[in-house]
This record gives sequence, C-alpha cells and structure tokens, in this order.
Amino acid sequence: MVAVLSTRTLEWTVAAHHGEVPWKHRADHASAIPSSGAWMYLYSGQHRDEKTGHWFRLKDMWRVALPRAKLEDWHQLGDLNAARSSVPVLVLPSGWLLALGGHFVADDEEIKAKGQEDVAGMIDHHRQKDFKAYNDVLALHVDEPTATTWHVVEEDAPWPARDDCAAAVVGDSVLLFGGGTVYGGGGYLGDVWRLPSASRRYGLKGAAGGRGGDRGSGEL
Repeated sequence: MVAVLSTRTLEWTVAAHHGEVPWKHRADHASAIPSSGAWMYLYSGQHRDEKTGHWFRLKDMWRVALPRAKLEDWHQLGDLNAARSSVPVLVLPSGWLLALGGHFVADDEEIKAKGQEDVAGMIDHHRQKDFKAYNDVLALHVDEPTATTWHVVEEDAPWPARDDCAAAVVGDSVLLFGGGTVYGGGGYLGDVWRLPSASRRYGLKGAAGGRGGDRGSGEL
C-alpha cells in the first residue's frame, strides 16, 4: 500500500492499495526523497510469497513522481549490485543517495518458528541460515532525474559487515553505528565510524577526494 500525507492538512490519502503497485510488497525496505521533493525512491527489502510463505531478499529499485505518487508514475530503475534487506537511508548534500550494509539469506527461507513470541525458535532458525552481511557502499545521484544506475563506490569498507545498522548524515560526513551479525538479533556491534567529506571521498559530483574514514571512540 502507498499512502500520502499532506503536511498542510495532516491528512492521509491512499494512493495505491495492496497489490496495485508494480513492485512486490515488502518489509525492511528503504525509501528516500531528494531535497527537491520531486521523487521518491524505493529499493531493497524482503518479500514474502503469499502462497508458499517463503521470504526473498530484493535488489530492485523504483521511482515515483511526487506529491501524488500515482500508479502509472512508478518506473523501475537499475538494480542494486546484490539483493539485501535492512539498509539505512543516507542522502548527501551533494544529491547522492548512499546504500550500505544490510543482509542476504537464501531465497527459499521459510520461518517455522511459532511467531515472534517463539524467541528460541526464531534464534535457532536464524542461526541455521546461510546469513551474509555486507560492508560495501553504493551511490545513486538522486538529484539527477536521468540517473538510473547504482555505482559501487567502496567494495570493502573498513568497518565490519553488519545488518540493520543506524547511520546519519552530518554536513557531508557519514556516521555509522550499531547493527549486528546475526539476523533476527545477536552479534550486536557497539562501534561508531565516521567518514568525513563523503562526496569528495567517493568522487561524487566530480569532486576529487582522499582516502579513508575515521573510526569513532563510541562517544560522539
């Protein structure tokens, strides 16, 4: 389902009901709006097949014109380099969207635990899966309407691979912290990393940059 909130009237309007949009319904996906407010981008996440109950990680990306988000205005763009879920959203002042971290498990995942209240069953299920966490960084120029392709700007970042982490943009710097290495809970990380001048570091918008990012002490 897609709903639009008017910031003037504070009223929600349903733009599309479940099953009407061209993309698969999903959980733990990411969505971003550039500073222009002209578009919304939706990407990654995980989809549950309603017939088999299997979960699939996704790598597709879609864009829709705002503010109406009409059904006929959804368009599919280029895929991420790999299917993944639980990716933080970071839009740099330079107009680039960053995707980093997240996780992947086999496409035939079927959870047999008796709901979220079955904590032991959920933990056992996740530990038996072939779980992969990422530490790469991708970038997409969301201030350029003709840009449709993700660029891998760092294949192996210095921070440990992690799922479901938190991240924030401060000026043109990126802060990354938290997350874990066991899907569904566990292997929690307490480190904090900072990448100053991210646009220059990754050569975005044609700026030349240096190398490296700074690891925080855990206290900002």
